[in-house]
Amino acid sequence: MIPSLPGYGFSPRPAVAGGVTYRYVARLWHQLMSGLGYRRYAAGGGDFGSGIATYMAPDNPGPLIGLHLTNLELTP
Repeated sequence: MIPSLPGYGFSPRPAVAGGVTYRYVARLWHQLMSGLGYRRYAAGGGDFGSGIATYMAPDNPGPLIGLHLTNLELTP
């Protein structure tokens, strides 16, 4: 699964109070994977995706089996 970032490519930018943040998109991607029936999955990303994947780990670590980042967007 390779989801697109909200507001990029074919994805519209949602009107969200507080804006579209890494944490907001991390929640969306967890919801997406759960909605598709995946109970366990890995997350990875580069550039903005690395920031999003970074938040997927501490905010909802249960379903993650691994994390792969091509750059460190955020400090640990």
